[in-house]
Amino acid sequence: MSQPVRFADVLESVDRLPPEDQEALADILRRRLAQRARARIADDVLESRKDFAAGRCRATTPEELVREALS
Repeated sequence: MSQPVRFADVLESVDRLPPEDQEALADILRRRLAQRARARIADDVLESRKDFAAGRCRATTPEELVREALS
């Protein structure tokens, strides 16, 4: 197993890249983070649908949610 890379070392390495490469890296990181966020949301939706199908939750209206939150 490889040794973890320190955050400060990564930042120093990125600082040595040409500006175009820094921008490309930032774009890649943004896309990867967005993809991970989408995957988490998809997992949450799947789990929620399973819970609903199993009867562990029920459909509700926005008004009911607000009423419950305010009580």
